[in-house]
Amino acid sequence: MRRGIIALVVVVLLAAVPWIGYTRFGGQDETASVASEEQITVTRGRLVASINASGTVNPNRQITLVFDTPGRVAEVLVEEGQDVREGDLLARLDTTDLELAVRQAEINLEIAQAQLDRVRNPASSEEEIRAAEAQLRSAEANLAKLKAGPSAAELAAARANLEAAQAALDRLLAGPDPVQLASAQQRLKNAEAALRQAQAAYDQVKWRPDIAMLPQSLQLEQATIEYEAARIAYEEVANSPTPEQIAQARAQVETARANLQRLLETPSEAEIAAAEAQVEQARANLRRLRGEVDSVDVRIQEAQVEQAQLALEQARRNLEGAQLVAPFDGTVATVNIKPFELVSSATPAIVLADLSRFELEVGVDELDVGQVQVGNPVTVTLDAYQDATIRGTVIHVAPVARTDAQGVATYPVRIELDVSTAPGPLRAGMSGNAQIVTQVLEDVLIVPNRAIAIDRTTGRLTVWKLENGQAVPVEIAIGLRGDTHSEVIAGLEEGDIIIIPSIDRREQLRRQLEGN
Repeated sequence: MRRGIIALVVVVLLAAVPWIGYTRFGGQDETASVASEEQITVTRGRLVASINASGTVNPNRQITLVFDTPGRVAEVLVEEGQDVREGDLLARLDTTDLELAVRQAEINLEIAQAQLDRVRNPASSEEEIRAAEAQLRSAEANLAKLKAGPSAAELAAARANLEAAQAALDRLLAGPDPVQLASAQQRLKNAEAALRQAQAAYDQVKWRPDIAMLPQSLQLEQATIEYEAARIAYEEVANSPTPEQIAQARAQVETARANLQRLLETPSEAEIAAAEAQVEQARANLRRLRGEVDSVDVRIQEAQVEQAQLALEQARRNLEGAQLVAPFDGTVATVNIKPFELVSSATPAIVLADLSRFELEVGVDELDVGQVQVGNPVTVTLDAYQDATIRGTVIHVAPVARTDAQGVATYPVRIELDVSTAPGPLRAGMSGNAQIVTQVLEDVLIVPNRAIAIDRTTGRLTVWKLENGQAVPVEIAIGLRGDTHSEVIAGLEEGDIIIIPSIDRREQLRRQLEGN
């Protein structure tokens, strides 16, 4: 990444020899012809300081939309590249269960509100009071039973249920019982014989008009019923159990085992607390029905109403979260979902971008970021349009640095691009370089950077000034450093003539300095 200040490109003219303790050259042997040297007149002018950084073009706004609730995609209404307006529906989930949840929450709120009204205005019948007393007794009995643990009869019944379920599973896994199979076969054989006899007797009299009234007709019907019952019983014994029957039997075993285990385990503190809460609720309900309005009960019921309201609000929010709506005018950049797919609240569904405006985000070195301010003008060149420039303006300087994989820290700076100055269409992801103008001075004394030499030891800056046909080293002080020129604040005056020695001339001046 190209970055850093393009400020003073200091051309160190005599870089190999430090200029220490000199004032000016003297003597004829120290004078050389300067006719062939480049002569520059010190003038006043405009000085611009800038910082160079590179980055990537991004849309003005881009957002990845996700569903607020998980579910199955019912419909996707847009495709990539499609322009949408704020408020347009982009996609939605199947909301059948969510709509039911909203309705259930509405019912719960109605119930809670009705209970609050009853607490505030008790008017109960004797039947309601007796029912509440029974409910309190039941809750107290349940609490006492929970603390006392299961009885011997309950444990015996639970063990018997487990043994019966296990025996049924074992019978299924073992296959048909030989004795039962033989008995079922004999029953079926007898039923077949009886059916043949009844059919033969019926055939002898079936021509008679009163056949329905004859005993042969009733005997045939009864024999048919007995045969079907015997056949079904035989098939139940003879057929192998299906996987569904085995799975159901295993489930019954696990349920019986879990019931027995629950009885054997000591009740948890949470279970006891829940039972105690039921007792208190039943006791409060009885007081309310008796006309004993308790402020605590009122507050509790008010809290339940508020809780029901929050649950309804959440259910409605979940229903709204099953839809993706465009938050602003833009273009659909990416569609990552399809109908009938299952998505979660973390699935990036649709990416929406505002392509009416673009920004260039660049990384500015920590040594230079202090010079960048919001509002600085910028000149941008894009790799896609290398022969053209685009105007821009700094709109944001990040307060926190970003560190790359190599550990280099840079500060993200966002530059709004003037699309009217672009030579062609801008696209997200284009690479470009920004020249950020950090300071501009008008009517200041300036000299070319290539005319300035620096002493590596002392850091003093020197130029060669032409006096009476002689090149004289003059120490100067500079202010703002620009791309090609620097501001001179001491050492030179407007109209002074300085020279830029040629390569041969530099060597000659170096020897003169060594002699001096």
